[in-house]
Amino acid sequence: MTYKINARFTLGSNNENWILYNYETSKPKRHYFPTIDLLVNFWVELMAKNSLPNERVELDEIIELTQAYDALIYQISNNLSDYFKDITEGMNYKEFHKCGTNDSVSTPRFLHK
Repeated sequence: MTYKINARFTLGSNNENWILYNYETSKPKRHYFPTIDLLVNFWVELMAKNSLPNERVELDEIIELTQAYDALIYQISNNLSDYFKDITEGMNYKEFHKCGTNDSVSTPRFLHK
């Protein structure tokens, strides 16, 4: 089974791993993960890496920003983990792999912020 998360990412699996397909280029990049939690951590860090360099930060704001960043990343990771568990309905990657394809896009509201 594959589940289209948004225009860029699709969640899939095989008999050994969860697979996150990244359609940023014409040929998708595949990222393999043994657990949903590792997949979530990768995705959150990837999104943070892509968005945070666009923000200007003064040196005296770094400590406050670090604390706010850690709290935000923790909250987003928990929400995203719950979202993936809802998508997979508690299945492991082997069970998810045997299901049919779902091409619907239902990006959770917290990812739009």
